[in-house]
Amino acid sequence: SSVLPTEVQLAEPPVQAWIRECGALWDAVLQEVEDKNRYHRRKLVELINAREQHGKQHQETLTLQERLQAAKDTLYGKLGDEYVVSQRLRKSIGEKQRDNQSSAELLASGLGELETRE
Repeated sequence: SSVLPTEVQLAEPPVQAWIRECGALWDAVLQEVEDKNRYHRRKLVELINAREQHGKQHQETLTLQERLQAAKDTLYGKLGDEYVVSQRLRKSIGEKQRDNQSSAELLASGLGELETRE
């Protein structure tokens, strides 16, 4: 081992080459750190944007569902009134048909009795 002063050792060509190599490696490490930080910042911005977009889409979905439900309620309200009227008419028609059938049966039995008397 050499007991030369540090200044002399640093002036040696192999030491100078090693110092340059270390400097280049250090610069490469700093560049990698900077690239990594830039990448993480970009990914963080993308994540924030994706979350905001998801929130907007979720809100739009809720708004559309509310509008759809309101339209359904309005439609069912209108159809409900018409349905009640329709059911009343069907019931009335059914009652009239039964009355007509009873009248026809009565008439037929009355005619049958008349024919048997003759």
